[in-house]
Amino acid sequence: MGWSPSSRPSRWDYWIYAQTGTTTLPASGTTPAVTAPITGTFVEHVETRTFQGKPTLALVVVQNLTVGGASIYGTNPAPQQIFHVEQNPKTNDLLVLGDNAGPNGTDEAALQPA
Repeated sequence: MGWSPSSRPSRWDYWIYAQTGTTTLPASGTTPAVTAPITGTFVEHVETRTFQGKPTLALVVVQNLTVGGASIYGTNPAPQQIFHVEQNPKTNDLLVLGDNAGPNGTDEAALQPA
């Protein structure tokens, strides 16, 4: 049936998955563009957070990627990404209300939730 703040624990299921592939590092000055290996892990979980003064469902994504193996690029932990969502109780579809991509990781509302 849909989500309600009182019907769920503060932290729900989580998913962990690995990523491998390549990326192209852009040219810089006299250094040409190079293709480098990229590996890492992503951890996603769902939890209850406060958004615009009310409890909401939030999808939290944490990624830790290594670019270029043991090169000078090293490990690049990315900031935690948070997507505040609302669930349609009839269809279980999710509507993204906002995220934490504002200045310095602050919450910002979507201009038009999608």
